[in-house]
Amino acid sequence: MIISGTFCEWYFGTTLGKKIFKLKILDDNGNQPGFIKSLQRNILVLANLWVVFTDINPSPAQTGNTGGTQVNFRMHLNNKICKTHIVKENKLIEIRELLAQENKKAAH
Repeated sequence: MIISGTFCEWYFGTTLGKKIFKLKILDDNGNQPGFIKSLQRNILVLANLWVVFTDINPSPAQTGNTGGTQVNFRMHLNNKICKTHIVKENKLIEIRELLAQENKKAAH
Protein backbone atom coordinates (compact mmCIF):
# COMPACT_ATOMS: atom_id res chain seq x y z
CA MET A 1 0.00 0.00 0.00
CA ILE A 2 2.84 2.38 0.79
CA ILE A 3 4.44 1.86 -2.63
CA SER A 4 1.19 2.09 -4.62
CA GLY A 5 0.03 5.11 -2.60
CA THR A 6 3.37 6.84 -3.16
CA PHE A 7 3.28 6.23 -6.90
CA CYS A 8 -0.35 7.33 -7.29
CA GLU A 9 0.11 10.52 -5.26
CA TRP A 10 3.30 11.43 -7.09
CA TYR A 11 2.06 10.61 -10.61
CA PHE A 12 -1.67 11.42 -10.42
CA GLY A 13 -1.85 13.69 -7.36
CA THR A 14 -4.39 11.36 -5.75
CA THR A 15 -4.96 7.77 -4.69
CA LEU A 16 -7.80 5.50 -5.71
CA GLY A 17 -9.80 6.20 -2.53
CA LYS A 18 -9.28 9.94 -2.83
CA LYS A 19 -10.19 9.82 -6.53
CA ILE A 20 -13.55 8.27 -5.65
CA PHE A 21 -14.26 11.23 -3.35
CA LYS A 22 -12.78 13.70 -5.88
CA LEU A 23 -9.90 14.77 -3.65
CA LYS A 24 -6.38 15.87 -4.58
CA ILE A 25 -3.17 16.19 -2.59
CA LEU A 26 -1.31 19.50 -2.86
CA ASP A 27 1.81 20.93 -1.31
CA ASP A 28 2.01 24.49 0.04
CA ASN A 29 2.65 25.78 -3.49
CA GLY A 30 -0.47 24.19 -4.98
CA ASN A 31 1.42 21.42 -6.79
CA GLN A 32 1.22 17.65 -6.58
CA PRO A 33 3.76 16.38 -4.07
CA GLY A 34 7.06 15.11 -5.46
CA PHE A 35 8.11 11.48 -5.18
CA ILE A 36 10.08 11.89 -1.92
CA LYS A 37 7.29 13.87 -0.25
CA SER A 38 4.73 11.26 -1.37
CA LEU A 39 6.91 8.48 0.02
CA GLN A 40 7.26 10.35 3.30
CA ARG A 41 3.48 10.92 3.49
CA ASN A 42 2.75 7.25 2.90
CA ILE A 43 5.28 6.02 5.45
CA LEU A 44 3.81 8.43 8.00
CA VAL A 45 0.35 6.92 7.40
CA LEU A 46 1.50 4.23 9.81
CA ALA A 47 1.71 6.90 12.52
CA ASN A 48 -1.99 7.62 11.90
CA LEU A 49 -2.71 4.17 13.27
CA TRP A 50 -1.34 5.22 16.67
CA VAL A 51 -4.45 5.41 18.80
CA VAL A 52 -4.74 7.52 21.95
CA PHE A 53 -7.30 6.48 24.54
CA THR A 54 -8.80 9.19 26.79
CA ASP A 55 -10.93 8.50 29.85
CA ILE A 56 -14.09 10.59 30.06
CA ASN A 57 -15.25 11.37 33.57
CA PRO A 58 -18.47 13.39 33.77
CA SER A 59 -18.71 16.17 36.34
CA PRO A 60 -20.90 15.54 39.38
CA ALA A 61 -23.47 17.99 37.98
CA GLN A 62 -24.02 15.77 34.92
CA THR A 63 -26.48 13.20 36.12
CA GLY A 64 -27.09 10.21 33.93
CA ASN A 65 -23.70 10.32 32.20
CA THR A 66 -21.63 7.29 33.04
CA GLY A 67 -18.36 8.32 31.40
CA GLY A 68 -16.23 5.97 29.39
CA THR A 69 -13.26 5.92 27.08
CA GLN A 70 -12.82 8.03 23.96
CA VAL A 71 -10.67 6.80 21.08
CA ASN A 72 -8.65 9.46 19.24
CA PHE A 73 -6.91 8.65 15.99
CA ARG A 74 -4.11 10.98 14.90
CA MET A 75 -5.45 11.42 11.38
CA HIS A 76 -3.71 13.84 9.07
CA LEU A 77 -0.48 13.73 11.06
CA ASN A 78 1.28 12.97 7.78
CA ASN A 79 -0.18 16.14 6.23
CA LYS A 80 1.01 18.28 9.12
CA ILE A 81 4.55 16.92 9.00
CA CYS A 82 4.86 16.96 5.19
CA LYS A 83 3.03 20.29 4.78
CA THR A 84 0.54 18.86 2.32
CA HIS A 85 -3.19 19.39 2.03
CA ILE A 86 -6.12 17.30 0.83
CA VAL A 87 -8.53 19.44 -1.19
CA LYS A 88 -11.60 18.96 -3.36
CA GLU A 89 -10.82 18.76 -7.08
CA ASN A 90 -13.40 21.46 -7.87
CA LYS A 91 -11.46 23.94 -5.66
CA LEU A 92 -8.11 23.49 -7.48
CA ILE A 93 -8.52 26.48 -9.81
CA GLU A 94 -9.60 28.76 -6.98
CA ILE A 95 -6.67 27.65 -4.79
CA ARG A 96 -4.13 28.14 -7.57
CA GLU A 97 -5.54 31.61 -8.37
CA LEU A 98 -5.25 32.62 -4.71
CA LEU A 99 -1.68 31.32 -4.57
CA ALA A 100 -0.81 33.25 -7.74
CA GLN A 101 -2.22 36.44 -6.19
CA GLU A 102 -0.16 35.85 -3.03
CA ASN A 103 2.98 35.30 -5.12
CA LYS A 104 2.36 38.56 -7.01
CA LYS A 105 1.97 40.45 -3.72
CA ALA A 106 5.14 38.89 -2.35
CA ALA A 107 7.08 39.81 -5.53
CA HIS A 108 6.23 43.53 -5.15
